[in-house]
Amino acid sequence: MKTNLKSNKNIIPMREDASSTVQATNNLEYVNLMEYLPMRLPATEEEERNRKIVHDFKNGKCSQELKNQFTDAIKQLKDELKDTNLSVCFMPAITADKTALRYSQLATAIETETGIPSDYHTILPKPELITQLMATGKTDPAEDFLFNKEQIEGKDIILIGDIITTGTNFTKTSLKLAELGAKSVIGLFLAKTIHRK
Repeated sequence: MKTNLKSNKNIIPMREDASSTVQATNNLEYVNLMEYLPMRLPATEEEERNRKIVHDFKNGKCSQELKNQFTDAIKQLKDELKDTNLSVCFMPAITADKTALRYSQLATAIETETGIPSDYHTILPKPELITQLMATGKTDPAEDFLFNKEQIEGKDIILIGDIITTGTNFTKTSLKLAELGAKSVIGLFLAKTIHRK
């Protein structure tokens, strides 16, 4: 299944000033491959399938079809951005081990299929993050993640994540990437949370 990125592009107004040129329009763009309906709501068959795909992805199961969807989307972004200085990095999971489980196969597939450097080590959670999350229930990517500046500075970043809901973590992570010298950031998420009444 080929994803049409133009119909799936979303914009998040940045609420904080970026210290770099990330999206000069003062907006962040992201693309989602599917929609995700929270578990507390009754779902259609398609929404149930999407839930399973998301659940599997979070647990390190990324089918070949899903890898193809991600790589096709990145190829489209590469064509649209017309930039040779692209780099793919990933929104970390709660631990470095879970980040590796979730993204290692996908990173390899993306780099092999697109030729774009893809590294799930560019952004990692600090070791104490799980303790903080259990205590407060909240994280702040700018404070709780470790960033490899050498893999960020001067790059146009495609930032991959599992689910985008409010966009807060994406926005804060993008601002931190800008602060560390990223030229631009665009998000690519497996799913976007939808809400029904």
